[in-house]
Amino acid sequence: MLILGMETSLPEGFVFLAEDGKIINYHKIPPRSSSGYLVPAVKLMLEEKNISINEIKAVVVTTGPGSFTGVRIGVSFAKSLSFCLNIGLIGIPTLDCISFSANCSGIICSLIEGYGGCYFAAFFEKEKKLRKIGNYLFLPVKQIMSMAKKFSPQRVTFILSNRTSFPAINQNDKFYLYKDAIDLDRGMLKIALKRIKNNSLDNPLTLKPVYVSPPRIKRSTRWKIQ
Repeated sequence: MLILGMETSLPEGFVFLAEDGKIINYHKIPPRSSSGYLVPAVKLMLEEKNISINEIKAVVVTTGPGSFTGVRIGVSFAKSLSFCLNIGLIGIPTLDCISFSANCSGIICSLIEGYGGCYFAAFFEKEKKLRKIGNYLFLPVKQIMSMAKKFSPQRVTFILSNRTSFPAINQNDKFYLYKDAIDLDRGMLKIALKRIKNNSLDNPLTLKPVYVSPPRIKRSTRWKIQ
């Protein structure tokens, strides 16, 4: 089975092709450029493997939260492919996928850097299965840390999607910052295969992005109202 995967919610996204449970092609999408690079990246992957789009049997996509534009474009494209090609659709919340893909257990807080000093976040409990605790959040680090203290005496592992920019987390015996690499593509594929096996697919007419905060709108300086 050929599966197409797309991640466009993070600053630097990617696309991949998988066959028989293994990733056979992978391309990064330049930072914050999903609108111009997503479709060409998918087209290039197919051409490199001499595969027709009609051979794809399922598409998996992260649904956010994250980049408002990236999420909207990725989810819309995935839904269009699913509807037009009559193939399976699997939508995975990005924070869930980050927690699932990390090699750790216990209480986890996945983080995606947002804007204005705030982070997209969610708490999870991970043992044999992954369980989300509470709602998806968009808060400053201090407020997220305050919420994490409520899990004491259990240790909370913080996982940041972009390891080049760490928030100010004071590590101690109760707070730990996960620093290993995360294979998000393999995590997406593993979740997709399990949901396909269980026939737990999404409806392209009803799948919705996960929006936690309003879109960031930059004020133009070209025009000034007198």
